[in-house]
Amino acid sequence: MKRITKSFWLTIWISLISIPLLAQNVTIKGVVSDKGSKEPMVGVSVLVNGTNNGVITDSEGRFSLSVPSAESVALKFSFIGYKTVMLPLKNTAYLKVSLEEDANVMNEVVVVGYGIQKKESIVGAISSIDNSSLVTVPVSNLTQSLAGKLAGVQIVQPSGEVGRDEANIYVRGIGTYNNSSPLILVDGIVRESFAQIDPNEIQSINILKDASATAVFGVKGANGVVIITTRRGAEGKSKVSFSAQYALTEPMRIPDPLPSYQAAALKNISQFAQGKIDDYTALQLINYRTGASPYAFPDTHWIDEIMKKFSSLQQYNVNISGGTPFVKYFVSGGYLDQDGFYKHDPYTNFSRYNFRSNLDFDFTKRLKVSFNLGTRIEKRQFPGESRDNSWNIYRGAFATGGRNNPVYNPDGSLAGPASSAYNLLGVIGQQGIFKETKSVVEMGLNVRYDLDFLLKGLAVRGQLAFDNTGSNSKYWSKSYATYYYSVVRDAGTDSDKEVYTRQGEDTPLQYGWAGSWFDQKVYGEVALEYNGMFGKHSVTGLLLGNRNLRLISNYNGYADQGIVGRATYDYDKRYFAELNAGYNGSENFRKGKRYALFPSFAFGWLATNEKFFSKSPLSGVLTHLKLRGSIGWVGNDKAGDISSSGYQSKRFIYLQQYYNGGGATFGSGGSWFNGIYQGNIANNDVTWETGRKINVGLESSFFNGFLSLNVDVFSEKRKNILTDISSILPEYVGKSFMPANIGVVTNKGVELEFTHRNKIGKDFNYTIKGNYSYTRNKVIKKADPAGMLPYQREEGYSIGTPLLYKFIGVFQSYDDIYSSPSQMGLPGNTEVKPGDSKYQDFNGDGVIDINDAYRQGYSTIPEIQYGVTLSMDYKGIDFSVLFQGSAHSQFAKNWEIMWPFSNADNVYSRHWHYWTPETNGNEQFIRFYGNYLNNEPSGGTNSLTMGSGDYVRLKNMELGYTFPKSWTSKLSMSSARIYLSSNNLFLWAKEPSLDPDNRDNRGGRMPQTRAFNFGINVNF
Repeated sequence: MKRITKSFWLTIWISLISIPLLAQNVTIKGVVSDKGSKEPMVGVSVLVNGTNNGVITDSEGRFSLSVPSAESVALKFSFIGYKTVMLPLKNTAYLKVSLEEDANVMNEVVVVGYGIQKKESIVGAISSIDNSSLVTVPVSNLTQSLAGKLAGVQIVQPSGEVGRDEANIYVRGIGTYNNSSPLILVDGIVRESFAQIDPNEIQSINILKDASATAVFGVKGANGVVIITTRRGAEGKSKVSFSAQYALTEPMRIPDPLPSYQAAALKNISQFAQGKIDDYTALQLINYRTGASPYAFPDTHWIDEIMKKFSSLQQYNVNISGGTPFVKYFVSGGYLDQDGFYKHDPYTNFSRYNFRSNLDFDFTKRLKVSFNLGTRIEKRQFPGESRDNSWNIYRGAFATGGRNNPVYNPDGSLAGPASSAYNLLGVIGQQGIFKETKSVVEMGLNVRYDLDFLLKGLAVRGQLAFDNTGSNSKYWSKSYATYYYSVVRDAGTDSDKEVYTRQGEDTPLQYGWAGSWFDQKVYGEVALEYNGMFGKHSVTGLLLGNRNLRLISNYNGYADQGIVGRATYDYDKRYFAELNAGYNGSENFRKGKRYALFPSFAFGWLATNEKFFSKSPLSGVLTHLKLRGSIGWVGNDKAGDISSSGYQSKRFIYLQQYYNGGGATFGSGGSWFNGIYQGNIANNDVTWETGRKINVGLESSFFNGFLSLNVDVFSEKRKNILTDISSILPEYVGKSFMPANIGVVTNKGVELEFTHRNKIGKDFNYTIKGNYSYTRNKVIKKADPAGMLPYQREEGYSIGTPLLYKFIGVFQSYDDIYSSPSQMGLPGNTEVKPGDSKYQDFNGDGVIDINDAYRQGYSTIPEIQYGVTLSMDYKGIDFSVLFQGSAHSQFAKNWEIMWPFSNADNVYSRHWHYWTPETNGNEQFIRFYGNYLNNEPSGGTNSLTMGSGDYVRLKNMELGYTFPKSWTSKLSMSSARIYLSSNNLFLWAKEPSLDPDNRDNRGGRMPQTRAFNFGINVNF
């Protein structure tokens, strides 16, 4: 009996001990599906909350997980792009879980200077664009992808040359006549450019525009800030993405000279008007017109001879992302290849290799470490004559290469003129090769440690970055021979004889080193930040110190450092306040003048979060209304293009320079002693530009997002602009001075953004988005010479407004000349005849002279830019189109694209419609005579030579199809999409044969290209 009793109690005791052990082996099973499509989800992370115990769902969305106790734990379900779900178990053995897509997961926070902020609490003026708007555009660099998509951002692409087609970016126009380029940050580090980053690496691009957003950058924030944020991994199963694009590219709007016959006829008319002998006989004109002798009297369409109809652009990317509770990763590799636009060209090519690795480690609950690595190699190849640009080739096709010059001779040799070895095919294919290789390595290490044990919400973080950029160029050059073909009469045989006269000679390739440069930079920062909530009060704070040092550079390095402060406050998500300040300096200025404080203040009111508003009749109509305003001071330490004498002259101008030069002979022996002379007088008080920025904004949304409208009105006054003062110094000073901080410019404008979204039926969605930006600056003070007429000064006009004579027509008769103000006061003018330009007598004194030129028109930077995007999707089919436009800008037209015969014998359509007594005012050009500048004032150009920069582009069009998940899941794909897209599909502009963004006054830069693209994106 005792033995049974002992056994009984032993059994009970063992059973009691085993209860918690058995509880560890409870198995929970279930399935996870997409709430919308009901399809099972692969790779969903299922974790026991607060632990590292977890699994991921299989190909059917199923999971099985052992948990300590079905009553005491909760499971956390998470997946990239979906809202996280937390479920307590409560003795449930089987779960059916639905996850909902979170389209705004990345929009909940906005990357700002030195941190992130919740979108609802932002009171600054910030425009944003995400990855989806960038990756499918068939362009070779990111800058071209932004046109028309962001309010307050002006994009001007002056060249479409392969590998050299980066666009210029202006944030809210220009507020200075010096360097107006914005500050660029990639993952928090100042970088020179972001153009060549693979779009597949980008998470978002944020444009900081007002002082509240840019004051933390102090002396570098006045021109706006572009913040590039690259992609990062998220906890969950590895996600592999592959994308490929192949595009055909086509140059647009190339000037097209008239045929040889028309050019020869116009040349004879020009000679006749001057009382000179014709350049071409009647027989020669017949030969040009009929083409009876194509080698002696050719009509060569050089554009067709050297330019391809189409070239190619291809781009590929593979990236993988995912993570565990310990490490999250994003790794990407990309390749881009673009061919040139010249025939017979084995050289021209641009290729780029991109690699990026972003790793985030959670070593403990408090310690987080991130490592960023971005590298790329850029390779550019061109014909040897195009080391700097394609000027001599592209421009030669429509300007210097006359249509009356043949390509080949009858024997197949390269044709050329009688006086020199020149043939565009020889320039392209037989003059050597230029190669440039540029490598970029950008590394960053970030460490963050939470100090919750001291104060909840307190953390310290640090960042160390190292950038290395190098470029090496080399070329192989050679010369080539051409042959001038002619037919002469042989007196001995009384028959025609073909003669080939050689010019130049064929030589072997010779190696040459074109140069190299390198740049190494180190950046470091340490920050203390705080984020806390006290009931309805939310407070954040940031105190950061940083130093930027260029270690090794062709420009001898530099250093800047500073302190950054930020404090934000909101009450009940209704009232917001923000203080930002940057106290920093630059070695560009002398000691005692290097540092300054740049503060900003911003306030916001989210009216729709007020209790009284929720009870008003408007609550069902106006679902979001936010008012915000800011004022602050920012700086710009970029000296700009003040002097052409070298980079050092733009820096350290507070140092007095002395040079060796001159000298004198002393003593009886006549010994020569070298002398020393003083350079330009130093500016000991040189400092940075300072801009006071004011911004008022309104954000609104109606009918729960059916329609939204955002408006920003801004104003800036920029002072201390570094200005060349040589023109205002009296001659008796006897010495030039370094530039001085005397300039003042104001810049004002308005920005509009609207969005309309709607859903029709179950499957059809559409969106209409638009943006409009208007900016106008005004020079308040600059170094205009004393005595200059007020309407000829730069003061009082927008930056770059040209000084022009106003062209008001063409004199139709001598009576017209006699009844008009005298044109004889124009510099260099000796006579006036019918068909000459007529100019406005601006000052009304009866004589057209230098006093009648006045500031008019616009600069080359557009005051207005806008974009409208239409998009829709229906059962996997998506379609979008972007119209982008520009207005209020102009550019000068000169030389070949304006005046006939200014180089070679090329003329254009406008010249064929020259003035005659019979045109009756319908002429497109003035009369023909020898020197086409006789009636063009040498004291300045005129409005006839100005081209309008106004245009509207069908910038992008895209048609795509996303395959159903029920199809892709069978191939272990999470999604797959194919698409057709285009870029610069159509252009409507006032200038008939020039791209309005090509602001070169001779039309010699390669224009933008039209692209037709096929792409595919697959995710696993």
